[in-house]
Amino acid sequence: MKRRKIFILTGALILVLAVYLSSRLGEEEQEERPQKEERVYVEVQRVNPDTVQSYVTLTGRVIPKDKIEIFAEVGGIFIDQGKPFKVGYDYNRGEVLVRINAEEAEQRLISSKSAYMNVLAQVVPDLKIDFPEIYEPWRDFLINFDVNRPLQPLPKVQTDRQKLFLTGRNVYSQYYSLKEQEAQLRNYIIRAPFDGTITAALINEGTLVRVGQKLGEYIKTDIYEIEAAISPEELQYLSKGDEVLLQVPNSSATYTGRVSRINASIDSETQTVLVYIQVSHPDLKAGMYLEGKVKGQQFEQAVRLPRDVLVNDRSIYIIRDSTAVLKPAQVLKFSSDEVILGGLENDVLVMKTNENAAFEGTKVTYQLN
Repeated sequence: MKRRKIFILTGALILVLAVYLSSRLGEEEQEERPQKEERVYVEVQRVNPDTVQSYVTLTGRVIPKDKIEIFAEVGGIFIDQGKPFKVGYDYNRGEVLVRINAEEAEQRLISSKSAYMNVLAQVVPDLKIDFPEIYEPWRDFLINFDVNRPLQPLPKVQTDRQKLFLTGRNVYSQYYSLKEQEAQLRNYIIRAPFDGTITAALINEGTLVRVGQKLGEYIKTDIYEIEAAISPEELQYLSKGDEVLLQVPNSSATYTGRVSRINASIDSETQTVLVYIQVSHPDLKAGMYLEGKVKGQQFEQAVRLPRDVLVNDRSIYIIRDSTAVLKPAQVLKFSSDEVILGGLENDVLVMKTNENAAFEGTKVTYQLN
């Protein structure tokens, strides 16, 4: 019995020892087996510093250089003038845009002119007696007076006494009252001040027009402007007459404009300066959105890279011995999609993947683009 216990204990010890030795051998084998190194795939760009031209970017909408709002100075019924007063219709300079029924005003003017003829008929005979030297010009003025024609200039007087005599007979006051009525009558017709297009029409034929009522809008379509806001720091690179290359976003269409005017003050809210670029092209329409650029500062020993290479806008990753290294960036200028950097050596590999600062020291596999 005693011998049996000894065999059992001995067997148990041998089993425990075997398990222990087996685990130790497995750990040693695992330590001796080489670990497979994990690498991250990234895209890089090899840079060689050179002279880099920066640009001042401009964005804005196309607006008509000449635009007028049409208002009525007189009241009446809007009548057909031939060409429809509708959005999209083109007019040449001098063509009738709006015609308001002026029949009543015309009759009032004729009546006033007839009354004025009666005044002249009473004054002219007295001139033959009191001021014979000016009688003939005034007689001819009365004879040629036509209520259906525009007023002719009044004959001139030679002395103050003659002028006072005519003034006392209301010759001058009634004459200028008639001139005012004639001017008012011209307001019943509104003509195009330049070649252009109607962009808003607020009345139709037969509409009762009231004094001061807005009738529509009219623009000149051959010359446009773009209003763009830039920072005061970039203003030094712009001046009147500078050429601006303009482009429709996501399109190959390009246009050439010129800086026509620059605001002399800075917007207190946005801290920007308004710049106006004049451009002309038959394809342009009011309201289009354009992007433009003007040559700015030149930087020596610099590189132009995508904005995404920056880490927190102050660092970049370079690849050194297949390892990502975070390096402070010398930012010279940046825009929404590009950055110009200085302080880089030739043939440096810059990582184009935007990672956080914890990526430093990571082993990478890279591909040049």
